[in-house]
Parts: sequence; C-alpha cells; structure tokens
Amino acid sequence: MDAYKAEATLCKGGSSNCDSNVVKGSWSTVYDQAFRVELDNGLRFVSNFRYNIKPNWSEDPIKDGAEVFADVKTSDYDTFVSKCDESMVGFVQQVHGSGGDMKNHPVQCFYGKQT
Repeated sequence: MDAYKAEATLCKGGSSNCDSNVVKGSWSTVYDQAFRVELDNGLRFVSNFRYNIKPNWSEDPIKDGAEVFADVKTSDYDTFVSKCDESMVGFVQQVHGSGGDMKNHPVQCFYGKQT
C-alpha cells in the first residue's frame, strides 16, 4: 500500500450501482481528530473520527443535558471511546467550487466505515 494514497469507486444511488472507474487521490489526517480525502476528480471528503461519551459520564446525553459536559475538554481521553474505523457524518464538496459563494458550492453529507 502506498502511503497517503486513496482510491474510490463512484456509486450513484447505492453500492449496487457502482461505476467501474476507480478514482485515485490522497488522504491525510487532521490532528488526531479527523481525516480528509481529496480525489483527482475534484471531490473532497472531510469528517471527524467517531467517538462516543463513556456511559459513566451519561447514559442518555439528550436527557441529561449539556451541563453534564460543561467541564469536558478535548484532552479528556478517559471520557470518550474512540472508534477510529468509523467516522461521524462529514461533508463532500468540490475542491474548487464554482462561483465563490455557498449557493454555487454544493455540499453533500457522508459517513465512512473501514471494511
């Protein structure tokens, strides 16, 4: 495997309808929190790695409310369970948008899971 190289297969409407053309690109991490993939066709994928609050902090974060987490810092690694083989919901966009404003720079959502 080449370092920092990525490949993707275009699947319109689900994995059963995939294009046979593989698109090459590269990937990188953003600190220890996220990753970015840029493909040669101009698509950029960005997402945070998945993490969950440990149950000893809160069994139901929505019910408990934000005040339970007021003192939690990003460096409190004993607070979270990291799942680095999955991502949170991220976004896909064209690397160089057309037009320079958000109306002409469409963004789609995605999530990733290592297989």
